[in-house]
Amino acid sequence: MKNDNPNTIGWDAVVPTKSNYLSKEDVGDGTVVTIDGLTREEVKNDVGEMETKTVLYFVEQDVKPLILNQINAQAIGSITGSKTAGEARGQKIELYNDETVMFGRKRVGGVRVRAVSHTPGGGQQQTFTPGRGRPTFGAQPQTREPDLERDLERQMPPLPKDPPF
Repeated sequence: MKNDNPNTIGWDAVVPTKSNYLSKEDVGDGTVVTIDGLTREEVKNDVGEMETKTVLYFVEQDVKPLILNQINAQAIGSITGSKTAGEARGQKIELYNDETVMFGRKRVGGVRVRAVSHTPGGGQQQTFTPGRGRPTFGAQPQTREPDLERDLERQMPPLPKDPPF
């Protein structure tokens, strides 16, 4: 997934960032992760001031934590069917770069969350252990058979009972 050839990557990714948190460049077209847990952390905002943010950690050691926003938090709840963050622990989600994300009036792209899509070649799952120096939440990757119909129902709003025509 990592592209080390600067001639084939977008201008916004040419100069690497030193962020400790996940960015759109880290996830590309899609990165499947297993939810480990949440913390609240002091993080520098865009103007250099410290503020408390909710940070989502993953079981996979090679994936940086994600600073959650309201849209992604609601998407995780909807996709996993969980009412609390603790209920989402161990669930798999897919993170991707949504190029339509706006910042003010400018289209900048950003990390978004979606249900895990079916992977070509059988989609073998790997088991990961939490990395050192990170919060440990005790999550274990959940293994379940994909249920396309159920996953689509979670992503689509319910249809009205009586048609409007």
